[in-house]
Amino acid sequence: MPVTRFSSPVLGLMEVSARGGDCRLIASPDRAARESLFSQPQILPTGEILMTTMSVSDDVDAASVEILSADRTARRRILKGARNARLLPSGHLVFVRGSSIIATRYDLSEQTPSPHEVTMVEGVALDSLGHPTFDVSNTGTLVFWTANDVRGNRALVWSDRRGQRVDSGAPLRSYQPEPSLSPDGDRVAVAAGDANHFLWLFSFRQNTLEPLWLDREPLAGLEP
Repeated sequence: MPVTRFSSPVLGLMEVSARGGDCRLIASPDRAARESLFSQPQILPTGEILMTTMSVSDDVDAASVEILSADRTARRRILKGARNARLLPSGHLVFVRGSSIIATRYDLSEQTPSPHEVTMVEGVALDSLGHPTFDVSNTGTLVFWTANDVRGNRALVWSDRRGQRVDSGAPLRSYQPEPSLSPDGDRVAVAAGDANHFLWLFSFRQNTLEPLWLDREPLAGLEP
């Protein structure tokens, strides 16, 4: 029966049947070892072996790529200082180390990556949680943001179902992905900035952009 695996930031790696039902915990971070989060789980082609990224508290570069045995009783690190690995049908393993996207061959019989690595892209941007902003398709098509893309000023626009874009009226800023629109469609909350990703609120009706959250602390008088 098909099973969905996903990562819970609180509990760890979970799985649930495609028919629904209760979620089952299959692996938890070792908090004593400063492990903080599993992410980007992928079932490998041979059996039920699962590959995932293990993040370490307060140190993005200390992350590692690990594999979990089919019975989920054993974990093994296959890449140190790497994260967001994806195995492609071609047999190539694509992952991020530092701010570079790297590819190498992967031996499925030994469950081991080749030491011969090729840097594909340098200067990939990280989001506010330290995750690389890239993805790769099963056919090898790679999409990514560079650090320059994230730091540059961007516009907030409306887009209709035909792909036509209309300027929202908001000033240019270094807006971050995934703005959140209010239910009435009049306001949008969006992060803008570099180090702290300050949270701002833009009103379409009043054409005003006001700060909601600065330096990771809410402004005085702001209610949750």
